[in-house]
Amino acid sequence: MADSTAILVLGMHRSGTSAAAGWLQALGVSFGSYFTAEDPTQPKGYFEHPEILAIHEELMATFNSSWDDPRPLPKAWEHDHRVAFFRAQLVEIIRRDLATQPLWGAKDPRLCRLLPLWLAILDELCVAVRAICVLRHPAEVAGSLENRNQFSPDRSGLLWLRYVLEAEQHSRSVPRITVRYPDLLRDWRAEAQAVAKGLGIVWPKSYEEAAPAVADFLERNLRHHESSSFDGFAPPLREWLVSAYGALQLRRGTDEHSRTILDNIHGELVDDPFVAKIQSIAHPSFFNGEVSEGHSLYHLTFEYFYGTFFGYYSCQYYPWLYHFGLGFEYVYDAKDGARGVYFYDPGLKTFLYTSPRLFPYFYDFGSNSWLFYYQGTSRYFYDFGSRGLFFSAPG
Repeated sequence: MADSTAILVLGMHRSGTSAAAGWLQALGVSFGSYFTAEDPTQPKGYFEHPEILAIHEELMATFNSSWDDPRPLPKAWEHDHRVAFFRAQLVEIIRRDLATQPLWGAKDPRLCRLLPLWLAILDELCVAVRAICVLRHPAEVAGSLENRNQFSPDRSGLLWLRYVLEAEQHSRSVPRITVRYPDLLRDWRAEAQAVAKGLGIVWPKSYEEAAPAVADFLERNLRHHESSSFDGFAPPLREWLVSAYGALQLRRGTDEHSRTILDNIHGELVDDPFVAKIQSIAHPSFFNGEVSEGHSLYHLTFEYFYGTFFGYYSCQYYPWLYHFGLGFEYVYDAKDGARGVYFYDPGLKTFLYTSPRLFPYFYDFGSNSWLFYYQGTSRYFYDFGSRGLFFSAPG
């Protein structure tokens, strides 16, 4: 397969990767003979090989992950003995359905997460690799995911970071180019020329041949969410998104300065205790007892010490948890040996700490003072550092 070249379409879900794949197919890039079916949220189709998609989903599930899980996969996961089964299946499909063509493509947003395995497979098959990184503003992605999956902006923001950071990091060894989704919709011919020049490829079809199919596929009115604002994201996520989006703007990938920025963010996503605990919030150790009525409700275990119920949390809005007394909170396990819990309270705009033995007292890291939580019909705190006044924080 020495004469075969693969174009890997990389990008977060709802970033325009399907539009990019349809555009590439119109230019003569083969994505196989059958795809997953279109649906109301993707009326033009996904251009994803259904068997590859199923393998990717099962592979991620092997590591207790899924497409909407922002946690990192285990270190060196691609060398895990359980991956051999999936690798063999992918090799068979690539040989049978894709690498029979001189220029072919693969598209599934999960490729961003699974790229180490794909690069190893294509190297084994002597297939040349090119990568197109499709970039869309994280606020637009969040708007689309809110409409389709009812995700909160911050959950979508964490996912966007995980996908784009891993795609950028793992594709540094191959020729690559960035295509901004708005630019593709604005002038697909200019983008095609830039990609052909940047990746050193020749399109099998001329622009005149491709134009009817592209015109039918790249409809501007399919872009339902347009935004350039980061205001909908909570700190510190907002700062990371601003920095990452700016660093990814270069057409020919990233330079040394941009890579340093992205590597620092990636490291903070792994090492920062705030984000690390947010990413594993589905069943953290300080939750106890799923409520049978549904809606994934959990409660904190503070009642063992005070005989009173602290409150339910709903995981529906992950990574935000909704507390019926406090409102929306980021919550994560302090793992301090005292079963302590950290909060980021957007109403107070500060980090709080409490534990079963301290509750209903909270330590406020913003004012360096203690708060007393009064659970009435609203959210009230007694601030020992502000002349002992009660106040309510918006939910």
